[in-house]
Amino acid sequence: MSYSLYLFHGAAILTIRMEFTDTVTPIARHPWAYSAFIVMVSIIFSYAIYLLIEQPVTRWLQMRTPKKAEPRPAPELLLSAGTSS
Repeated sequence: MSYSLYLFHGAAILTIRMEFTDTVTPIARHPWAYSAFIVMVSIIFSYAIYLLIEQPVTRWLQMRTPKKAEPRPAPELLLSAGTSS
C-alpha cells in the first residue's frame, strides 16, 4: 500500500484544493487539521487503489508468470572433484 500512497498523495492534495475549496477553507486555517484531512483522504484512496488495482494485477501476473524450476542438486562427481584421495 505504500506505493499507492506514494503515487496518490500528490493527486489527493490537488483534488482537495481544486474540488473542495469552499469546504476546506475553514480547515486550512488550522494547518494540523488540514494536514490530517489530506493524510486521511490519501490513505483511504490509496487503500482503495491497492485493493481494486494492485492486488488483482499482482494475482493476474503471478498466474501468467511461469514458476521457476527447482534447483537440481549438483552431480556427485562435481562435488568430489576438488578433493584428493
